[in-house]
Amino acid sequence: MNNDNYFGKNKTGGANASNGFDYQDHCAMLLLLQHFADPNFQAIGIETDDDFCLLFKERKIACQVKNETLTVLLAKDQMGDDKLLIGSTVNKELWNFWKYLKHLRNQQLSPEASTSKIKVSKEFDHILKKHGFDQGRINSIPHSWSINIIQEDGLEQRVAAQLVVQGAAHKLCIDTDNCLNELYRMVAAARKDRSYILGHSVLDLLKKHGRSFASVTGHSCQLDFLWRMNIDQHQLLQSVDEKLSIAQRALKDERYDAALDIYLTLANAFESEQLLVNCAALLQVMGKHNEALLYCEKALKITPRCGDALAIKGTLQADLGDLDLALELLCAANTHKPADPFILYNVGVAHMQLKNLEKATEFFEKAIQINPNLSDAHLNLSVCLYNLGSFSLALEHIEHALILNPGQPQALSHKGELKRFYGDYDAALKLFERCLKFTPENPIAKRGQAFCLIDKGDRLGYAMLVIAYKEELRELKPGKSLGLIDINWERTLAIGIRNVDDAVYQIECDGLEFYVPKEGNSYIGIGVTEERDASLVPIIIKHYDNPDAFIIATKAISENIIDNSPISVTGLIQSHRDYREIRIEFPQYTIYGKTNPGAQEGFNKFREVYDGVAWLILECGQSLVKWKVPLTGLSLKL
Repeated sequence: MNNDNYFGKNKTGGANASNGFDYQDHCAMLLLLQHFADPNFQAIGIETDDDFCLLFKERKIACQVKNETLTVLLAKDQMGDDKLLIGSTVNKELWNFWKYLKHLRNQQLSPEASTSKIKVSKEFDHILKKHGFDQGRINSIPHSWSINIIQEDGLEQRVAAQLVVQGAAHKLCIDTDNCLNELYRMVAAARKDRSYILGHSVLDLLKKHGRSFASVTGHSCQLDFLWRMNIDQHQLLQSVDEKLSIAQRALKDERYDAALDIYLTLANAFESEQLLVNCAALLQVMGKHNEALLYCEKALKITPRCGDALAIKGTLQADLGDLDLALELLCAANTHKPADPFILYNVGVAHMQLKNLEKATEFFEKAIQINPNLSDAHLNLSVCLYNLGSFSLALEHIEHALILNPGQPQALSHKGELKRFYGDYDAALKLFERCLKFTPENPIAKRGQAFCLIDKGDRLGYAMLVIAYKEELRELKPGKSLGLIDINWERTLAIGIRNVDDAVYQIECDGLEFYVPKEGNSYIGIGVTEERDASLVPIIIKHYDNPDAFIIATKAISENIIDNSPISVTGLIQSHRDYREIRIEFPQYTIYGKTNPGAQEGFNKFREVYDGVAWLILECGQSLVKWKVPLTGLSLKL
């Protein structure tokens, strides 16, 4: 193919080079995201050593990237201490060699005798010779050398997935597209300058493009002031109209950093309290409270009675924990803008946070009167009315909130509480389940779900109650109890949870006693085991790390043995998409757990051979002790 050909080297060289850099940069992003949270990780250097290097406190790994099939010949050229060779594919020869090298390393690190290690090492010398390493004067492979195969196809999606994973690890919901684009620009800029990206800057990037998970302790949060971002363009020169339009589009797309850059530029060019207020509002949304306060002060210097600046400053003080000052500032803002529904709402929230429920109710009602479509105002008004005893009116407003914002988790949990209060447990459970689907740690929904099950006579509720109150129980000393009082329209329920020891809690309710293992002390599995006659027997294994928990479970269950017949229980094995949920109820003990996420093979085999009887096997994690008993009465739900 000649050089003038459209597909020749001269014509395609630039595109191929760009593709290589793109692959290299995405590999760098992937490894950066995988390592930045490591306490020993410091930075990644782009084009500083080889294609990039990973800097740890006491180690530097030089990475060479090849968007091609890795071969033994390539590996020989890139061999060295603390080196990582990355490729998009690998040929069979190198892959087999790499497999044998890992076998050697595992054997050399094992407790095997020195004579055995020397023998295996000499045998590996033959593999080196077979692949021609002796010809390159490579007598041994550095222990810190390795290869990594990162497929090009789907690499960007895997980097994006890693962003989501790391965001979740830091309790952030990531705007993946914008975060990925900025990370890509950071790596490209570092490559151009041969510079470094520090580990903490990745966390800063995640925070910039992430939102903290919705609060699950209630919904008494302030409304932000992004709704005020419509600038009066007649106050400014005609030449900035285009910038304002760009900023408005950025706000609509929730690209707050882009909008902020524009408003900061305009605020520095023109003396306008409205621009300064907009900067403060954006900085607040992005979590930069101190900077937001600074811009509020700048706006108030221009217009000391600027209602918006006072209101934002008030919500900032609430975020920072000074609730009294927050209320004073918001009341001042309300004085200057008495008909502003957003300010009225935030005054209500401030009163609500200070437990002034009557005052909070008054301001939420005023906000709704001016703007009936404020769903958060309906929600928080409902919460106040519920706590003040106006239950039917509370239900009316929570339903209005869900009409305005369908599926809002906090509204679902509060409506569930109202339904539970009136004894409609089935409806309440459905609402709690919907809420937990979006906010799995919502305490109102978790506790409400547990109480609903208890009221329906389902002892699983006691186990779930322990999970729902795990933070309070964590502080409970052995021998001490946590008392719970639950009041609804028709009954009052008193429950005591006693911390018995490191293994279990004892629950007392209506004269009954139950034992619930502590979280983290056990796990559950399901499958089959083969008998001596080759027949398959369905089994459920409950493993206890703590011997005391194993002893208590064994004692409680063994009390139900009458003869050699299976123990009759109430139980359910339910298959979910990623796990199996298992519950087995004995008169004074409940076994409950979810299997580890993974394949359904164990459950499928269990289902194939289950004929109404299954064996429960209890295991003590710190010994070889096992105890098993046959059960009947288990139901399967696919």
